[in-house]
Amino acid sequence: MSWKTVLRDYAVQPEPLSIPYGVRLKSYPTREPRTLAIFDKYGKAKFHFLLLPSPNDTWSVRSLNSLRSVLREDRARAKALLETMHKDALDVVRMIRMEMNKKYGCEWGINIGFHAVPSMDHIHLHIISNDLISDHLKKKRHYNSFHPSLGFFIHLDEVLSWFDLPDDEFKKNALLDPNRYDPMLDRPLVSWRTGKPYRTMPALKDHLEEDWLDETFDGRVELEERALKAQEAAAASNNEMEEE
Repeated sequence: MSWKTVLRDYAVQPEPLSIPYGVRLKSYPTREPRTLAIFDKYGKAKFHFLLLPSPNDTWSVRSLNSLRSVLREDRARAKALLETMHKDALDVVRMIRMEMNKKYGCEWGINIGFHAVPSMDHIHLHIISNDLISDHLKKKRHYNSFHPSLGFFIHLDEVLSWFDLPDDEFKKNALLDPNRYDPMLDRPLVSWRTGKPYRTMPALKDHLEEDWLDETFDGRVELEERALKAQEAAAASNNEMEEE
């Protein structure tokens, strides 16, 4: 498999269960089109998955090459495809939240969206936790491609909102011109959390990890406080019943 076409190779598999579980997270065989959730091999956060639609009688391999190619197709059909992907992505989000609670005792933010200019063939939706903590997040361009407000990472909700625009505005957004988006990857490093600039990736990564640790600690404390209050309420209720 070529690295550039590996996602397409997975998407066209007639039997998703043949894809190793270390790659495959979950398939949605009853969807139209069928979708497949996989682990990102070089995940850029603690949780990072990709959702791929599979070609069918309606969607050819060529038309599913990218978000841009999808948006060139019939508008209603493109919207229906993205809504299917949104529905399945929310199921992946639920799975991530369960794992967050199991592993860390709390939850934090998850972003769902596309790269405006993808590096790999076949449309793929990123489902990624917003901590952006990973050994694979090494370069400025890696970080800026997932910065949630820089613009290169386009949230799925935003793409879906384009379908409510007049036709000329929709077409303008759907161009996804690389000349507009590629320069965003070379912008200065800025924390998505605080807006503070950083000169180096190591300094930014230290900051992101410190803030995430604070956030998850606060999350664990909050969950523990909720559990304690629930126990106290249950005990109080039992006492009232005994007194009666």
